[in-house]
Amino acid sequence: MLKQANDQNKENKELQKIFSLAVKFFEKGDFELARKGFEIVIKDTKEQRKKGPFPRLFREPSLRDKAEQYLKKMVGRQTQPERKTKEKPREIKAGKPSFSARITKKFRKIIRHPLIVGVDISDHSIEILQLDEDRNIKLCARSVLEKGIVESAEIKDADRLGEALHQTIKGAGLDVLMAKKRLRIKGLFSLPESKVFIREFGLETKDNLQDQVKKKIEETVPLSLGEIYWDYINLGEQANQTRILAVAVFKKTIDDYLQFFWGEGIDPVVFDTEAASVARALLPAEKQKSSTAIIDIGARTSIINIFDPRNDLSLSVSVSCAGNYFTQQIAKKLSTSEEEAEKEKQGSGFKKEPVSGVLKECSLVLLGEIKDALKYYQNRFGLRVGKIILSGGSSLLPGIAEHFQENLEEKVETGDPLRNIKPGSFFGDKKEALLFANVIGLAMRGLDKDYIDKGLNLLTDDVKNQEKVLQKEREKFFLYIILYFIVIFIALLAILFTLHRLGLIKLAI
Repeated sequence: MLKQANDQNKENKELQKIFSLAVKFFEKGDFELARKGFEIVIKDTKEQRKKGPFPRLFREPSLRDKAEQYLKKMVGRQTQPERKTKEKPREIKAGKPSFSARITKKFRKIIRHPLIVGVDISDHSIEILQLDEDRNIKLCARSVLEKGIVESAEIKDADRLGEALHQTIKGAGLDVLMAKKRLRIKGLFSLPESKVFIREFGLETKDNLQDQVKKKIEETVPLSLGEIYWDYINLGEQANQTRILAVAVFKKTIDDYLQFFWGEGIDPVVFDTEAASVARALLPAEKQKSSTAIIDIGARTSIINIFDPRNDLSLSVSVSCAGNYFTQQIAKKLSTSEEEAEKEKQGSGFKKEPVSGVLKECSLVLLGEIKDALKYYQNRFGLRVGKIILSGGSSLLPGIAEHFQENLEEKVETGDPLRNIKPGSFFGDKKEALLFANVIGLAMRGLDKDYIDKGLNLLTDDVKNQEKVLQKEREKFFLYIILYFIVIFIALLAILFTLHRLGLIKLAI
């Protein structure tokens, strides 16, 4: 009972924060963001019906009641598309807009092509990247984050992160484009494997597939369904079973990022997994002859992701042996500071003693985990991994690919995130580009027509549906425009032909 009460109290505090933020947006005149916040409060709260002799009229309004009151106040008011500004908000007159104003607003909202941009926020940096339809990089920027702003993919200082994000947006030139065309960014974002639960399993039948997946998630994820958002994809048939890849994440993780992005003028349209976006950048688009393992060696963890020949994720293993561990061991063995150890690690890597000796000893743990994962994958699926691709910041250490090749039977290579795109002059070499592998994969997903549903998406259903409705309206609008001009053209031809038959005009054929 006490745990349940504590959980309820924690949930109420989170909703109160969302409500307070929505009120701030309302007071600034940013009614679109305010509406989204109030709708989340209404959806996630159940009206508290207080027991006792006093009717509802005499008790304090609940958070839900207050949110509903604000939504009523917003009826008939215009939405201000831009957010954060130090200027005083424009004075918005109450009252229902005219019919022409509503049509004009709807028209502009539909015809404006959204800025679909990949956004990667890690503990150490922010990357932004956009591709055009021919996979040329249109814009790209990176900012390094100070320690303590984001930790383990959790936002610790939203204000400083917001400042860093806007600096990155400015560096990419997006701020000018947003101001000139009055556009908002449609952001594709990813979550690291350390924040999500990834489950792969087989089902005997396709009947009531969603209910079956839901039941499996309840059985395999150590959280109740009320605490998580989840999604799944059908990987096809194998051994008379339907293979399913399912992912789940704490609701709070998604809700926190939603509120942050909305507050910074970005509309999240995809919450992908980092494994999927990195694979999209590093793996060839066509089907492979054998499976491939991508070893993402980051700062805190190394992730072993194994993809089958169709590039579908089949196994994901997290290992705590990674860049920070390497640095700490160098500092300990060589009796130096971690700052100096980091410099030595980046300069010497696996090539120069005494640092190389320490790194080779440290890497034995990671190499052992890789071998175990490859063996488990082969025993379970009957498939062999033919190639290992190294990615992540620590994969750039001098000599690491050669050292891994000496200790593993499979072919080892450093990832090339530029293989599926046209980089232009944005990157000096492939090593620099490897830091952008995740955001490149996100931007590549943004090129798909059905980018919202093409793959896993942990975005909440209500927000996802709003984006899909707007996307369909935009598609219908342009279809109607094309049909309109076709009808006009046919009508003109019919008129000309009739006039010709009547002898009123002569047509030279």
